[in-house]
Amino acid sequence: VYLYELNKTMSNEDIMKSDSKRNNFHSEDDGVILVQSEISEPSNFDKIVGCIEDIVIEDEFQELQQTLLDKHYIHFDENLEENKFIYTEIFEEYTSRVETFIETELKFEERKSSLEGEVFDMLFTLTDFMAFKEMFIDYKIVQETGLSASLSTLAL
Repeated sequence: VYLYELNKTMSNEDIMKSDSKRNNFHSEDDGVILVQSEISEPSNFDKIVGCIEDIVIEDEFQELQQTLLDKHYIHFDENLEENKFIYTEIFEEYTSRVETFIETELKFEERKSSLEGEVFDMLFTLTDFMAFKEMFIDYKIVQETGLSASLSTLAL
């Protein structure tokens, strides 16, 4: 709902007067206009997020992530503030495998052609090293303490 205010005084009676064709509400002197519009299609951003969300909740993606966590969690140390060199190597593998998986899955999506450039631009912004490191440290704690946790409860 958009509000265009030209005059700050408007009675309840004025608000109720409606232009039935466009759902516009206005005062007698047209000093205040309230335009109600409905969004008929999701934005490109919403489409991108929807596509990626569908992919990352699939079992295959969860298995890929689980495999990478199982393979590398032992290298992460929750008591060490500094980053080990191996973290960078693991991060590069993780990023590459996740991006490849998502790109492959997007090829099967009908909407892929309209989103192609924007999806890959957005994927670049999602590769946050500190979030990646925190995910592995959280997973290591779970593995070593025997606490049960799903990937969705880890810092993803």
